[in-house]
Amino acid sequence: MSKEKFYPATVIILFLLSVVLSILLYRKGNPTPTPAPITPPKTAPTPKPPTTQPTTPQPPAPTVSTTSTWRVYANSAANYEILYPADFTVKENTDLSQFGFATGTEFVVPNDLMDGTNLVEGKIAISKRDAGTGDCFPVLENQTALKRFDTPTITFFTTTGDGVGAGNRYQTIAYATMKDGFCYDLDMLLHSGNIGMYDPSNRPREFDYAKFSALFEEMVRTFKFTGTTQPQA
Repeated sequence: MSKEKFYPATVIILFLLSVVLSILLYRKGNPTPTPAPITPPKTAPTPKPPTTQPTTPQPPAPTVSTTSTWRVYANSAANYEILYPADFTVKENTDLSQFGFATGTEFVVPNDLMDGTNLVEGKIAISKRDAGTGDCFPVLENQTALKRFDTPTITFFTTTGDGVGAGNRYQTIAYATMKDGFCYDLDMLLHSGNIGMYDPSNRPREFDYAKFSALFEEMVRTFKFTGTTQPQA
């Protein structure tokens, strides 16, 4: 009976193969984890400076008038002068019973300043009357408290009144002063329609009372006496 011989080289080779096989089997059962990709931290975007849109200058709101374009009205009989808007109509020696006076001068607001609004008529009246033994304080319907109003050369007393009737409103602004025993009354009447009485589908806009009031005040500021007042005939 013959015995098999094992040579050292064969043993070494078999050993190495078993080691390699063991390593392969181990890796197959325990795969090496793939490292997660490293994501760089997010950075906030750099804010852009705000974009400033160029501003188009808006034209000033239209005004009733400016004193630079006004005319001079001189009344030699009543000894006064006043500036008035050039587009106003002047009526001399006209009936002023609507204002509670006899006669005087009237400045009528033009239609183009009333168009599209509920203002029916606007007018300014100036009257001279004998003061007698009384005072020259204006008296109006539903008037507000009297206030003093000073120009560089004249002191006035002023008030406002408000009357209504049959869907109409009558707002009056009055100034009065005294000179040499005579009263000088400067009144503005603004007659408008009740805005609620108009058809909603064709309703005009409310007229700008403040604008007309400011215009009248500017007129009063230009009022001045001329010469020496004489008794009325």
